[in-house]
Amino acid sequence: MIKHFLKIYNQNYNTGKFLSIEALNALMNYDWPGNVREVRNAIERVVVTSADEVITLHDLPGEIRKTYRLSPPPLAGVPASSYPVGPLKDALDTVERELIRKALEASPNLAEAARILQIDLSTLTRKNKKYGLTGHKAAPPRIY
Repeated sequence: MIKHFLKIYNQNYNTGKFLSIEALNALMNYDWPGNVREVRNAIERVVVTSADEVITLHDLPGEIRKTYRLSPPPLAGVPASSYPVGPLKDALDTVERELIRKALEASPNLAEAARILQIDLSTLTRKNKKYGLTGHKAAPPRIY
């Protein structure tokens, strides 16, 4: 719905604006108590009021920003002393696997872990399989 309304309001206002990944994640993770009408109004508002072509987290309504920032930062609790010494790719894989493992432990499902890590669910699913981290299934889709 978010992308649908963005396309409509870009056409209506003759703009070519798009959402940053952080803004899109914030919008997707917001509960939307006003349902479709609230989504439509929020997207129209950011298309009209954002100064740049890229709509960032800063451009979103305060309640959406506030809710999104309640998430713990993805690197919290990983001491630099635990990073391995060796090829950079191996070190990055080790740190990534550990961050994903911790997010999975702290979350009831993959969707919540993806929100904490601020990555797409499909990315987390692929990395979960890559690192052999099991025991978590994707959350059922929300129906509004």
